[in-house]
Amino acid sequence: MLGVLVASFLLALIFTVLLNRASDRVLWQSCQPESVNYGSYNCLFVGEGNLDWSRFPYTLKRRYYFVLGLTPTHGHYKEYSFTPISIVEDIETYIKKSQVEWTAQGLTFIEESGHRFFFPKKYLGASR
Repeated sequence: MLGVLVASFLLALIFTVLLNRASDRVLWQSCQPESVNYGSYNCLFVGEGNLDWSRFPYTLKRRYYFVLGLTPTHGHYKEYSFTPISIVEDIETYIKKSQVEWTAQGLTFIEESGHRFFFPKKYLGASR
């Protein structure tokens, strides 16, 4: 009996870890134009993170994040919540319709819905 309980617990633990694991898949990226210089913060990546269990069992959705840096794994990281997916089509298609404005003041990510997220350049340590 104890063996069945331990095996069930281990199986549940493994299942939970595998389900919650971040895919870290890059869904979209934009790199700086030649007109601005952000130093090593030269590309903005949108990545797919782990599952958001906060509203389980009613919904179980993925978390998303931005990385501003040289690679999708190293740079300035910010978790981001996109417009509710119930309003838009498939999230990956929706994200690919986004735009980025690179200016001397900072970078602005603009969703198709009009929502904006701003990264001020002066806090990135980028050259001026």
